[in-house]
Amino acid sequence: MKKTKNITIVYTSDVHGKISSFDFVFQNNKSPSLSRLSTYLKYINKPDVLIDNGDVLQGSPLMDYTRKFNLPNPISKSLNLLFYDFFIPGNHDFNYGLNHLNNFISHQSATTLCSNILNGQGKPYFKPYEIREIKGVKIGFIGAITAYIPILEKKEHIEGLTFTSAYESVKKYSELIKDKVDAIVVSYHGGYEKDLNTGKLMGRPSIENEGYHIFEIPEVDVLLCGHQHMPTVFHKGLKSTIQTSNQATNFGLIELTFDQHHLLIKNKASLIKNDFEIDQIFEDSFQTLVDATNQSLDESIGIIQSDMKIHDQFLDRLNNHIFFQFINMIQLKLTHADISLASLPNNALGLSKSVTKRELAANFVYVNALVKMEITGQILKRALEQNANYLTVENDKIVINQAYINPKLEHYNFDIYDGINYTYKVSNPVGERIVELTYKDKPINDTDTLTICLNSYRANGGGDFFMFTEGKVLETIEISYVDIMVDYIKKHPQLMMVSKNQFKAIV
Repeated sequence: MKKTKNITIVYTSDVHGKISSFDFVFQNNKSPSLSRLSTYLKYINKPDVLIDNGDVLQGSPLMDYTRKFNLPNPISKSLNLLFYDFFIPGNHDFNYGLNHLNNFISHQSATTLCSNILNGQGKPYFKPYEIREIKGVKIGFIGAITAYIPILEKKEHIEGLTFTSAYESVKKYSELIKDKVDAIVVSYHGGYEKDLNTGKLMGRPSIENEGYHIFEIPEVDVLLCGHQHMPTVFHKGLKSTIQTSNQATNFGLIELTFDQHHLLIKNKASLIKNDFEIDQIFEDSFQTLVDATNQSLDESIGIIQSDMKIHDQFLDRLNNHIFFQFINMIQLKLTHADISLASLPNNALGLSKSVTKRELAANFVYVNALVKMEITGQILKRALEQNANYLTVENDKIVINQAYINPKLEHYNFDIYDGINYTYKVSNPVGERIVELTYKDKPINDTDTLTICLNSYRANGGGDFFMFTEGKVLETIEISYVDIMVDYIKKHPQLMMVSKNQFKAIV
């Protein structure tokens, strides 16, 4: 019988700092983590190749604490302990600037791959691909990242870099190495723009995700995706593509079989639920840091007299929840702008009456500066109409637009404004939903000039709010939202908020 060769690949994506299984919000040891993955790798399946597909440096109180006190990066140590072979940067890995990312890379042994980030001379900033011989089989590994980063990230964090189409880049390098390898594996920190079964566009047209078209490249045998946090496994002939969820909830396993001539004869992708036992040796390596982080989160900030808990992510947005109004109030006080807008993550908790730093960290998991800019009434109207796309009408009831659920849940792309009064008639055609818009009881004209404060993600056009890039930036406040909230609540330790009804949505 002629022998075949089996090669296994394990990959993680969008881990967001989940090293330890300790859950800093609920204070138990039930969280998925790299610690649980360590058990799988040590005792169940030691793969031939281990890849991380980006977004590891941000999203955990542990990482926030490490940065605040300038401690050694625990993610570098984690990837080294688990013997990762490749690392592909994700968009959130740029959140603290290129120096922070490069420092992390310099302290971990995995090879960094990314083919579509160019330096000032138009050359790849990172190694675009690597060919490895495994059990006599030559496999080409190509890295890529979403081309949407200039919209997602602060300009100073990516200064001197150019982000090109992931599709064009992968196509170029696939053609370059196809005759030198037996198979090509692409690790892409981006998702799918179309349904893999039907080819139908998912969500809004955007350059953010190019996975569907990358998978169509003939030379690509395996496509590892991320960014959307959308668990996916898809096979087409001898090709496979897969995407994990986020925060180490699961990971991907690729099993490739080659015949005696090194021809690929089997290609199986699987999502593995990361519910393995904790690797206590791995966990103990970070216990001191976990304990210090947890202790810091117990800091009592103050007492709030109003109910600011969020109970329903959609309805609380639709009903102008007071927590959004609280954020807007603070932003207006800091910037003295005319208007403010606030957005929150998908799983925002709001605030209980007795506020701790732990609760604030759970609400503000992403890094954003506060931007004050000058805009026209026309820009404001376009932004409000874009905002209204989040809503739709079904059976005479206002509900969330499915494009904000599939392929990715996007509550965070609906903003609540303060400083203006506005009403949406949701049954009106898209682009014609504003039926009331006033500032200080006067209608806003297209040529009016106003100042607005908003987070840097939105100011950069994130969420397809590209109209804000036409505004004039007046000020950027580089401070974390957790610190902003801590400072304000400490100065007002018996805080009382009165809700305002500046926003309405009608059928």
